Formats: sequence, structure tokens, C-alpha cells
Amino acid sequence: MAVATIALKNLSRQKRRSFLLAGAIAFGILVVSLVNGLVGGILANTQDNYTTLLSGHIFAINVEFNDKKRMMMEIGDESPYVSAADELGKLYPIRYRQKRTSVFNNATLIFQNNSTWRQIDGVDWAADKFLADQLELVSGSMKDLRGDPGIVLGERTAKSLDVRLGESVIIQVETIYGQQNVVEAPVRAIYKEDQLSSGICYMDRDVVNSMLNMEKGHFNWYIIMMKNFRDIDPATKAFAGLLEKEGLHVMNRDKVAGKGFQALMGDLRRDKDKSARVVVSDLNDQMAGMKGIFDTIRIVSLFVLLMLLLVIMVGLNNTYRIIVWERAKEIGTMRALGMQRPVVSRIFLFEAVFLALAGTLAGILLSTGLLSILSIVSFDKATDFAIFLHKGHLTWSYDFGLLGVSIGLVILLTLFAAISPASKAGKVDPAVALRSVR
Repeated sequence: MAVATIALKNLSRQKRRSFLLAGAIAFGILVVSLVNGLVGGILANTQDNYTTLLSGHIFAINVEFNDKKRMMMEIGDESPYVSAADELGKLYPIRYRQKRTSVFNNATLIFQNNSTWRQIDGVDWAADKFLADQLELVSGSMKDLRGDPGIVLGERTAKSLDVRLGESVIIQVETIYGQQNVVEAPVRAIYKEDQLSSGICYMDRDVVNSMLNMEKGHFNWYIIMMKNFRDIDPATKAFAGLLEKEGLHVMNRDKVAGKGFQALMGDLRRDKDKSARVVVSDLNDQMAGMKGIFDTIRIVSLFVLLMLLLVIMVGLNNTYRIIVWERAKEIGTMRALGMQRPVVSRIFLFEAVFLALAGTLAGILLSTGLLSILSIVSFDKATDFAIFLHKGHLTWSYDFGLLGVSIGLVILLTLFAAISPASKAGKVDPAVALRSVR
């Protein structure tokens, strides 16, 4: 305790020097903490936004090939999926599950002389409560749409078509058998559309089934939303295993992990094996490329911190050598009064640790303050970056594992820089030190 007290007093006596040394450390921590917090917030926002966009965390799609080797996605018997999901719910908490029919290859929407490509999701209006909470309506209503042939458009889509509420659009789609089908759909509601939801229109699932020549009650993907995001990966693996126990041919998870839907469908089309199988994917698979980029940024930021610290440590080492020379009389006096060599060395090491802790704390506090200010700024007009934002704002979240590594690295390198001068201080001969000082 006395050693720590002496070390603190020594630092307070040399305020300017201590401030500069701690400030240099704080700058390094500030840089890596800013990157850490921003990447963490962006990743969390992206996960939430992808969840909203895909309406779930775990996705099961049944893929079959007809006689002409055309790939079709259709689930007729839902009982294996329901049973597997029931068992999964006993292992991991499930928020909800739903069935959807989507026009994956996009549909052509036509109104008068205007046309646009859009994805259409067929939903069960009575059961899909998540969608009603997700969409912010500009006009119209989504009530009583079950069995209704109407369509819900985003405001950008409505603007590009120049169509208004109550008017009807022509929808041209390709059925699951490759035929062209054309239907008319009145606009029942228009929702506030952003970069995330751009391109998605919503209709009653049975109506979409009819458009695609799928039987009523069928669907083409089964969706599960977990209560806890951390459960996604183990729950996906468990769900795939449970579907296999139900007698379904499930595509090996090793061939699915880390691949988006487009890549998976491309693999299946090229695969010589044209047998029916179930593809079980999850949100992390769809985000694998983006998460890889974020992880790389974090690693690079840690490397930058290491480089900064190495430069700082060289200066710190030289500074402590000067300090040992300047305190020669003080060291000699302490040694003459009976202080042991290890104690003298520990005083200098404690000073180094206190500098590291002060710099680290200052860097984290500065980073937290800057990130908090940045999170207030609105980026509503930056629609190209909407996937990274939460309601038009950047948010931040520290990866405490990486932050702990950064703090540990700072303390270790600071000790490493001070250990040689501290050892030299402990070896100072009191008589020689006292004689050498004027």
C-alpha cells in the first residue's frame, strides 16, 4: 500500500510529464474504442434490420426439382416443421413462427405506362402480428385483408408507379412451373418505405399461392424468430437435426453455413443431385460476409493500437530512463534509509501501471462521450446506409472482450517499457548515487 502511495505522489509531482504520457496512451485507447463501439453498434443495428427485413432468424425452405430439372420451392405438409419447432421451443425460447410464400425472383408491377420489379411476400394477415408492428402506414389499412386480392406497397414503389390508394396495379409473375401469370391487385395500403424495405410488397398468402400455381395453404418457407439472438446458431443446428428426425432430407449445415440465399440456390442448381431437400439457414448465414468485414475492421483497429503503443512505449522507456537519472539522489536516500531493491523497482512499475490505467480510463471516457454525441446526430437522409442505422441514428456498443484485450495489452506493454528502467533503479548503489548528485 505504501509503495502505491509513493508511486501516486511521484506522478502528482510531475503533472505535465504524467499528463503527456497518459494522454498518449489515452489517444491509442480512444482510437480503438471508437472503432470498437461503432462496429458493435453497426453490427447490432444490421442484425436488427435484417431480422425486420426477413421477419425472423431461422429459415427452412423445401427445394424440389421437376421432370425438366426446374427448381421449385414449396412446402405442402407443415406437420414436420411444426413438430420440430415444438421440440426446438423446449430447448431454446421462441418468440414466434410463421409461414410465408414469397416471389423470390421478383414480380413486375405495372400501372399505366409505368413498371417496376418488386419482391412480393405472401403473408397470413390473421397470424402475422410482427408485420403489422413493423410497417408504418402512410395511407390505407391492413385490417381485414385475409383472402383479399389487394396489395400493400411502399411509398417509393407507389411513387415510381404513380399509383394511388384504391387504384389497381397489374402484377406479372412466373409460376413455380415456369409459366407467366398476370393478375390485377388493388392498392389497399401504402407504408413508409426506407432503404431496408425497398422492393418488398405484401399480399395475402393464399392469393400469392394462386398467382404462383401453388395449392391453398402451402408455402415456400418456414420462419422462426428466437427470443434471444445468441441462440440463433445452436438453435439452427438443433432445428436441422430435429427436421431430420422427422424424416426430411436436410442439406448438410456445413454446405449452408456462411452462405446467402442466392449463393445457396446457385449451388443447388449446379448440384447434380436433384433430389428434394430442406435448406435450413439463419440470419448469421445471410450476414456472414458483412460480419467478416466488421471482424476484420476490429482486428485492424487492434493492430493499429498495437503499433501506436509500440511507438508510445519507446518514448515511455526513454522517459523512465531519464526519470531514474533525475531521481538518483531520491533513490539513493531511500536505499540508504533501508528500502530494499525490489521495493524501489516496484515503485516505478506501479507508476507505469497507474499511467496505463489513467490513460485507458481517459480514452474510454472520451470515446464514450464522442460516441454518445454521434448517436444524437440524425442520418435520415442517408438512405444508402439505412441498414447500419437505428431509426436514422448510429448507435454504439462495446465488445467488452476486445476492450478487455486492449486494456490488458496497454498495461502489459507499459510494464514492459518500464521494467528495464525500474530494474536499473532498484540496482542503484546508494553511496554512489548520493556522491554523484550535486
